[in-house]
Amino acid sequence: MRCVITEQPIKSVFCDSYNCRNRAAWKIGNPDGPGQLFMQLCHDCAVSLIESGKEKGIAAEVFACEHCGKEFDNEKSCKMHSIRCPERKGEE
Repeated sequence: MRCVITEQPIKSVFCDSYNCRNRAAWKIGNPDGPGQLFMQLCHDCAVSLIESGKEKGIAAEVFACEHCGKEFDNEKSCKMHSIRCPERKGEE
């Protein structure tokens, strides 16, 4: 399952974190899934969530193009890009 953090476009939504009364600035969830399953987070709660994940050793796996260094979240996208990478043409 893929999970992304995106900016919350609706400014009248409150943070879903327990006992937080701030307005949500971010939403986290699967972009291919239903919108109602996204978690709405204020900036402070989002930062806290990311920092707690780093403390536990949870981090996103990143794949970088060997030609230009552009980063991708999955291996297939990286390989597809590297086939057509503009900087690769200069190496051949």
